[in-house]
Amino acid sequence: KTKTMTDLLKQVFLYAFPPFFAHPLKPFLNMFIGSSYGTAYHHFIADHSTPLNLKLHLICLVIQLLANFALLSELDNKLNKWLSKGSKSKAIPTGWLSGGTAVTWSIYLISISFLEEKFDNYTEVPFAVRLGACACIFVAWQVAPFLRSSWVGLVGLESVVTALAIETVVLKKAPFGITFFIALSAHLAIWHMITKPDASSRGVWKGSTSLVFGVFFSIILLVCTKKDPVAAVVMVGTFGSWPLALLCDEPALAFYGLGYLATASQGIAHAVSGEPATLLRLNEAAGMSTDAASAAAMQAAKVAYEWGHVTNFPNLLLHACAKVLFPNAY
Repeated sequence: KTKTMTDLLKQVFLYAFPPFFAHPLKPFLNMFIGSSYGTAYHHFIADHSTPLNLKLHLICLVIQLLANFALLSELDNKLNKWLSKGSKSKAIPTGWLSGGTAVTWSIYLISISFLEEKFDNYTEVPFAVRLGACACIFVAWQVAPFLRSSWVGLVGLESVVTALAIETVVLKKAPFGITFFIALSAHLAIWHMITKPDASSRGVWKGSTSLVFGVFFSIILLVCTKKDPVAAVVMVGTFGSWPLALLCDEPALAFYGLGYLATASQGIAHAVSGEPATLLRLNEAAGMSTDAASAAAMQAAKVAYEWGHVTNFPNLLLHACAKVLFPNAY
């Protein structure tokens, strides 16, 4: 065996909830099962050093933070309604998921240098970088709830990213060719057919939303057990979620899928800039080991790095940007 059950569970738990999405427990879990910031930064800076790639990743960061907190806000809303069911009082405001995530994630990112200062591979994270990462999280936390009412339009807009992902990541072609416009047209045609005012398709499965999500999530879980799950789970999550969200008229499912779209957008950034995608590169490296012992060790290190990479992503990206902008200072 090259993958222990523990490593498999860590991998599934990471990828079944969009990998770059955070939740209240993720920073704490990363402290125990993720790699150090020094290890994460070592791998990250190797594949994120050109201005074009970093600029595109900043766009990816905006997409994933807004989608992340839009999903958490939607889940908070559902939790409020559930807690208030049968109560004569007004809905109970919680914000536990979105607010809890913003607080725990920010505390983790701002204190990372203190938490790891005794580590052998300790890497100092500039305070301005940590502060900037926390500011990004705070803004997304405050802005994302306003996106909930526009989720159907966002599903239409994501056609641009899905078309680019098909063209540059799946087919490995240059962007904005004929393939892009074919994929874009197909996405928008399906979206229009379901959402046009006289259409009866939108919400046709609304009464079976739990069943639909259960089946879809089971498929996601199954894909997450693959040896190299990154590409497959991102494709399933990206292309499978938005039609189901429209048919069920369920914004939470749409925002869940946007998490995988945000990951796919990073694949586009790497394809366009010519720098390798770190998670894919490490998955390939883990599969090149010739004996079981080294393969198992490589797999364990890979899973730990994946956790460290996605949890520290705001710090990692802004740290890499600072290094490019101010090479002598960082």
